[in-house]
Amino acid sequence: MFVVAVDLVEYFSTILDKIDSYYKHNATTNITARPSHSFACKVRLEWGNRSSRLLGRTAAVLLLACHSIDHSSQPIYKNFASISRTFINITNKDEPKKRSERDVLNPSSDRYQKGSLWSYGFILALLEYCSSEEHQSRTGMVRFAEPKELNVDKRDVWTVRAARDKMVKANQRLPFFILDEMSLAGGKNLAGFQRNVFRVCGLIVVVMGSDANVIDLVDAPHYPGSSCSAHYLWMTLVSRFPPYQFTPFEEENQRVWNEVVAQFPFVQDIALSSRGKFARYFIDSVVEYAGTHGSFKLFELLDEAFAYVSRKTQESNKFMVEQVGRDAQLAAINTSVQFQPIAKTGNFFEPPRKKQKNEEVNNTQWMRVHYANLVDSESTGCRLTDVFVSGGTMLTVIDLGRFHAHWKPLCIFPTIEEDMLLYLAVLGGRAYSGNYDFQCGSLHSTKDISATFLKRRGFNAEERSTAEKPEINTFENMVARAILCASRRNGVQGVAFDEFFAGFLGEFQGKFNNVAMTLGNSHERITVTGLLDGYAGLAKLLAATIPFLAPPNATWPHFIRDTRAHGCSFGHLSRATDKDRHDVYIQDMESTSGPPLLICECKHWSKSMTFGMMSGVVNGLESAWKESGCWR
Repeated sequence: MFVVAVDLVEYFSTILDKIDSYYKHNATTNITARPSHSFACKVRLEWGNRSSRLLGRTAAVLLLACHSIDHSSQPIYKNFASISRTFINITNKDEPKKRSERDVLNPSSDRYQKGSLWSYGFILALLEYCSSEEHQSRTGMVRFAEPKELNVDKRDVWTVRAARDKMVKANQRLPFFILDEMSLAGGKNLAGFQRNVFRVCGLIVVVMGSDANVIDLVDAPHYPGSSCSAHYLWMTLVSRFPPYQFTPFEEENQRVWNEVVAQFPFVQDIALSSRGKFARYFIDSVVEYAGTHGSFKLFELLDEAFAYVSRKTQESNKFMVEQVGRDAQLAAINTSVQFQPIAKTGNFFEPPRKKQKNEEVNNTQWMRVHYANLVDSESTGCRLTDVFVSGGTMLTVIDLGRFHAHWKPLCIFPTIEEDMLLYLAVLGGRAYSGNYDFQCGSLHSTKDISATFLKRRGFNAEERSTAEKPEINTFENMVARAILCASRRNGVQGVAFDEFFAGFLGEFQGKFNNVAMTLGNSHERITVTGLLDGYAGLAKLLAATIPFLAPPNATWPHFIRDTRAHGCSFGHLSRATDKDRHDVYIQDMESTSGPPLLICECKHWSKSMTFGMMSGVVNGLESAWKESGCWR
């Protein structure tokens, strides 16, 4: 992630200053030297759309992809295909998978300190290559565009350290290494070995990827003269990344993109407010659709682009195939909440909403299979967190000389402002529900996914005559998700109330199915608007368009809400505080100072609901709202 546009100078200077600081204070290595620390980054490599350059004072940066690179890989990776294949082949020659896990994860083990490895020979060849006058005179990523022969033989760590120290004494700049897309797909031993061979040589290694479990590959090392209570710097965590940098367009595509942005500027805002993968899919679809259609409506363009992002995302990640991926999709839609009072607006007291608060969880698989990020206590800028190791336990500093008892990776889903397309496209739209599995062609229901999630955690997902508060809140989460999915059935235009309600009922079937309502035993089909026709107080609701909703208590940015002028309808779904028991409601975006468009009251009841009972519930709701001054 160190190839950056000029406007990200400050962000990456922070990271590179840290690297320079380490090399400056660890100029030479010795027999008792501890390994260098690494950088763990939840980022992705991008090219800027302007004159990009590498920041830094190091002589060279070598990117080694820890995954196979083929014709379907991003163009940026193809520049590093040869060196990455060589790295993978050479580390496999050292057979880390045949060693014990403790031996591989402990950088002070005899395997690293006394053995000869092909990987050391490879690193030595790269150091010699980077120490040449040609590469010392410039900074940048090393790309082997032309065939280059490197003499690689088995070496020990001391030979590599001697070459490193020789460069330092000659005032030459040391390179650092990026291990991109590192995961545990090949097992803990392979990932731990690929990282540790650089560390024991006193070289900085940047570990990039989406599997947070690679961070936790640590064993208790024992160095001469050290004690079990001794601690040392293990890694620096970089959990945040900057906005997407556009990849260069071909001339014709650039023209089409410029025309779309000139007509609808917020299309570019969406791309700039999303992670790189989603933004690339979105831009490709926008250019393709606009280039093949002479004229189009904004909602047509957005629905097509969001569908493309959703489809391509599942094709590459397949998160809905695994249960843990479906759990993550459930979590991305349903955020945890806390109380937040809201003041009076106009003549209407809006029911106090629960404040949106994304839940921090230790299920780091949600980073691997879905799109959660590492937790960072800082909300802006480049946050660097030093992580220390003592006796095999990872610690972070909270004050001078004081440590947290234990550090472990936690993940969190980004806010709407940080990743627009996650919430606009990946959570579902007109073409594909947020519960749709592309690989199997299966459309799950909200009830199905929620029930499976709860049963695996010891909850009884069946109907109950009594329910404790946590179970009621869990049920409200399911209702909120069903409302959100049903609201997106017709795309960003919004959906007619009849179609919305049929989809809402369908979300509570064992397998999703549009539910047709009938009158009594006559089997005569009737719509909701037909059933409630004549109720003057409901006329506005029955004629309303249910908007394309954000997750509970999240708020669309102003440039999304402003698309109403172009035929789009984006809205907000709210969860009220427990005190007022208004539960879940849809805000009326045309009259934000008036009553909600729709209120959904969540109740657990052991008996069948008769018409008289339902009338009593409705009358009770009306009376309560009149008493609070909220009913018009």
